[in-house]
Amino acid sequence: GGSTWFTAGPGLRVSMCNKLDVGFSAVFGLGQGGPEQIYRHTLKVVAGAFPQVVTDCRPGTDPNPDKRIRIGYLSPDFRAHAMAHWISPLLEHRNRADFEVTCFAEEQAVDAETQRFKTLADRWITTQGSSAEAVAREIRALGIDLLVDLAGHTKGGRLDVLALKPAPVQVSMLGFDRTTGLRSVDWRISNPLTDPPGEADRWTTERLWRLDGPFGFRPLPAAPAVQSLPALANGQVTFGFLGNHARVGRTFLQAAARLLARVPGSRLMLLCQSGDDEAHKTFKRRVFQEAGGDPERLVFKPRISPEARFLGYYHEVDISLNSFPADGGTTICESLWMGVPVLVLDRAEAVRHTGRGLLTHMGLADWVAADLDAWLHLGEHWSSGIARLAALRTGLREHLATTPVFDAARALPALETAYRGMWREYCRERALRA
Repeated sequence: GGSTWFTAGPGLRVSMCNKLDVGFSAVFGLGQGGPEQIYRHTLKVVAGAFPQVVTDCRPGTDPNPDKRIRIGYLSPDFRAHAMAHWISPLLEHRNRADFEVTCFAEEQAVDAETQRFKTLADRWITTQGSSAEAVAREIRALGIDLLVDLAGHTKGGRLDVLALKPAPVQVSMLGFDRTTGLRSVDWRISNPLTDPPGEADRWTTERLWRLDGPFGFRPLPAAPAVQSLPALANGQVTFGFLGNHARVGRTFLQAAARLLARVPGSRLMLLCQSGDDEAHKTFKRRVFQEAGGDPERLVFKPRISPEARFLGYYHEVDISLNSFPADGGTTICESLWMGVPVLVLDRAEAVRHTGRGLLTHMGLADWVAADLDAWLHLGEHWSSGIARLAALRTGLREHLATTPVFDAARALPALETAYRGMWREYCRERALRA
């Protein structure tokens, strides 16, 4: 059905969304109670799933603030997965003299990307099938200084390991863009555009370390070449959202119906999990029609692999619409790399501002709207200038390659500076306790 799962360690899954007419926006109460409701609900789920008394890890590691730091990356996504684009730069471009890296892999599937990751790590530990206690013992035995979780509450995440506090400094970033709710996690890494200082700090159990710039994204090396704007050939504008189909709920569909009404002949391309995903297609057509849209203007595509083949769908899209209230990250980067600009709605009350942060770092802030009326206006504006849109498409990939998001080697030093800063702060606090 329409469930989206909140994963709290092996064997424990809590359904947070079990009705098709709710959609992804209800996974953490998005659009209902906002950041506070999400935060309180997360704490409630975590309180029932994990120990509340954090174990003293009593690390045997050398508390030298300037030593070579032992980093542990904990993830189920060392494979052909959306997260691989963000994980790759962490391993490919790291400063090997200052950082030793161990990957703790919850291997749900092993593929060529997994094998590549293994060659990039100093050490590889498979955690699949191991208890939290066993993994925690391994982390302690290896003297990991910073344990960095890349999955959070997503499928395959090992928050049960983090709850045992096996490393002196524990960090959350990338794979889960909100608080873990675990007191054992010391930091969450973000940036000021995505998590603005002040309000964002109220709804997280971790301290926020804000980078000066973005995380680095590695585009697929085998990505197809950008092709010409499809509207030039077919005379109609095709909007698209080719991210997780569960992110397309009522709020998004109602807004999309209004946009298509302003752009005659336009259509909206959406992704389904499979070609016969009739329940989701029926729901989306119904909501779209109830909002005044013509359901015949919705085009559904099944998720396909390999990724290079999937990216070919963007040859049929003129403008992408980022999802909301829960916005995407990987989907934005994929679309832009394929030459398709992304229209982002960034409301002040949003839980996070991922789309705004990414587009600003790419020099595309003029594609970000602060409210629905502005979003509709931007969509109509760009749809009416086909020649201008075609020119943007032609040069977009070349432009992106010069930005810090797609120049991962340029982006990574800021993250490694954060790691060093966290470790030094831990060493300082430990010295004060001694």
